[in-house]
Amino acid sequence: MGAQSGSPSGEPTNTACLVGTILPSFHGMSVHNFHLPLPETLYNRLREEARRSHQPATTVAREALAHWLAQTQKTAISDAIAVYAKKHAGTAADLDETLEASSIEHLLASDVE
Repeated sequence: MGAQSGSPSGEPTNTACLVGTILPSFHGMSVHNFHLPLPETLYNRLREEARRSHQPATTVAREALAHWLAQTQKTAISDAIAVYAKKHAGTAADLDETLEASSIEHLLASDVE
């Protein structure tokens, strides 16, 4: 779905856009429509993946976006843990000696079994 739109200089440019379908609900959740202009190469890749997977392009885009957001959140959590660990390395918050001893006992017992 290519559309003509004007650039800031007033010259027409080609812009590929994907507009989601408005649905009353999506797996029991309310749905919001989101207009996302895409570069033509990305739009074509999305359409090709939709054809290849026999799914609507909106489904492919929704799943890709959800996956990317989940990965971004995992990275942020991992980064926050690394910052915390670095900040508290060598302090009382670094290691619980009782937990460490218990873990070692558990691992040694697991090796015997």
